[in-house]
Amino acid sequence: MRREQFTTHSTYLGRDMHAIAYGEAGAYPIVAVPTQDAMADEWEGFGMVDVLAPLIDEGRIQLFCVDTVDHDSWTDGSGDDERRAATQEAYYDYLVEELLAEVHERNASKLRPLAVGCDLGATQAALLALRRPDLFQGCIALSGIYHTSRFFGDWMNDTLYDNDACAFLSNMEPTHPYVRLYNERQLVFCVGQGAWEDSIDDLRVISEELDRLGVGAWCDFWGFDVSHDWPWWKRQIAYFLPIVLDQIADGAEPGEKDAGPAGGAGAGAPEAEAAGGARESERPRLVTEKGARRFAPAKGSDDMVGACSMVPERRKGAAPLNWLAEG
Repeated sequence: MRREQFTTHSTYLGRDMHAIAYGEAGAYPIVAVPTQDAMADEWEGFGMVDVLAPLIDEGRIQLFCVDTVDHDSWTDGSGDDERRAATQEAYYDYLVEELLAEVHERNASKLRPLAVGCDLGATQAALLALRRPDLFQGCIALSGIYHTSRFFGDWMNDTLYDNDACAFLSNMEPTHPYVRLYNERQLVFCVGQGAWEDSIDDLRVISEELDRLGVGAWCDFWGFDVSHDWPWWKRQIAYFLPIVLDQIADGAEPGEKDAGPAGGAGAGAPEAEAAGGARESERPRLVTEKGARRFAPAKGSDDMVGACSMVPERRKGAAPLNWLAEG
């Protein structure tokens, strides 16, 4: 497997940022954001790259793993909130403006990358896909946190609002131009219901808001034995990623594919076996309220809807974010 580590200076963050590329140019680009406070080598250290090695070696994907700056934003509990929010926004700008250009150059293509991540990496992956569906093909977000109140309490400003998916989706109208793009992308969200999985309610909000908008995202709630930890994330990425890659390659019209086997994640998923997933008898049962629906890009669609993020405006006088989960 080709492995190349590179460093770029981010003008948005005012610091050097490291990334590692696995695989060859021309394969489908995947941008992986690590978990809370982690760096670009985390996925390699925890064996996630090994799980994806068959897809990399077969030339199906080129994987780009990046650094985080979470310790200066999300997890800097004693820091100034405005500065913390501004740092997160600068990190988002780094990913969209600087890293993405590097990915296109090294991948030798203009393909829209798929954003993936676990824990806070899933949070970042979801923000990339939801805020810039014109630039990213979608996301696979595993155990993400989508309420900024988890780290900022009731504090909110316009910058932080742009990084709170539960908040801005709740203000989005079904006529928003991003709704069409969402339905032409692959939006996959997954959370377990076992130990340390504290973001179940977050994903319920995401699922309800996307359903309200008429967006066919795939929101899966895995079993009560599924914990917030690497062994499960490995199984999940091994299951979801080959399916998403097949959809992208097929170029099917939205809604053309059915929801897949009702028996759970393992049924009819030989790709997951090949990529190191659990045996069918060991895979968790999917617990879904609405049923999984999968969508692929529409042929010949016009993706460009503007050069800037089109997050809906924050409603004036909105209540603290805790009200979203409470209904």
